[in-house]
Amino acid sequence: MENSDYILIVNTIIMGLLTFFMWRATKINSDIVREMYNQRIEEKENQRIILVKEILRASHGNIAFLYNLSSSDKIDMESFKSYVTIDPPFSSEKLSSLFDNILLQSILAPWDSMRKYFEEFWMDSFGEITGTLNEGRGTYNSAEEASMIASKFIELSTMLEMKFKVKGPEPKKIERHIKHTPPT
Repeated sequence: MENSDYILIVNTIIMGLLTFFMWRATKINSDIVREMYNQRIEEKENQRIILVKEILRASHGNIAFLYNLSSSDKIDMESFKSYVTIDPPFSSEKLSSLFDNILLQSILAPWDSMRKYFEEFWMDSFGEITGTLNEGRGTYNSAEEASMIASKFIELSTMLEMKFKVKGPEPKKIERHIKHTPPT
């Protein structure tokens, strides 16, 4: 065997070792990237579940309040502030980062209706909730609209519970927080 043969054998062994180490480093890197990806997916799913639970909590408060509002022309403002969220509990940007567009619209729709309802029936010209039914707005119309919005929140809650296999909060018994004033 000549010197060139020894050099060829040594080069082949060195190339084999380098190839093995490159393959091993690539595999380790691939495993780390896969683990990071899975962890990110899991974090996003956990954030989504937290958001869904908060949406369900807010929805249930709105449902209870709207059903109790049925035949009244006054709102107890303290109870209103405790139970009702006129706007979604999270920004549209936060929601859109975790939900697809169709689900996002399904989540935002009841709150849009809720805002319009309060603007039409319960807000003054400055955009403040007055606690009394706006002049010229009948209690019947208000109750009918409140029931329709409550059903939208029920539909949203049911859809989220089924899609994410999350149970909403246990309904709290809300004391009658609406002061009914008999018609004069």
